[in-house]
Amino acid sequence: MEKPVLVHFWATWCKVCEFEHGTINQISQDFSVIGIASQSGSLTEVKTYMEDHGITYPVVLDSKGANSRAWGIVGYPTSFVIGENNSIDFVEVGFTTEWGIRFRLWLASIF
Repeated sequence: MEKPVLVHFWATWCKVCEFEHGTINQISQDFSVIGIASQSGSLTEVKTYMEDHGITYPVVLDSKGANSRAWGIVGYPTSFVIGENNSIDFVEVGFTTEWGIRFRLWLASIF
């Protein structure tokens, strides 16, 4: 079985998101992570923000929020654990700990 993937929606204007950047960086050392920067300005602005906040995981720019709407995002940050067969195994809205996310990724990897 393949390892699960974490899809993490965040925004530059989201103060709560700032608390999770380090956590998501750490998780990206062991799992695949895709960040989605929602309604956060231009590519240059997001790149600068990422550099200033030490974000090292890959990030997709969602400048108009189309991806956020497609995924049904209602608040930031929101994290999805994508498991086997591209199923959404877990969704977490708001702040969560590194161990909380790691536990969900671990569960997705064994079921």
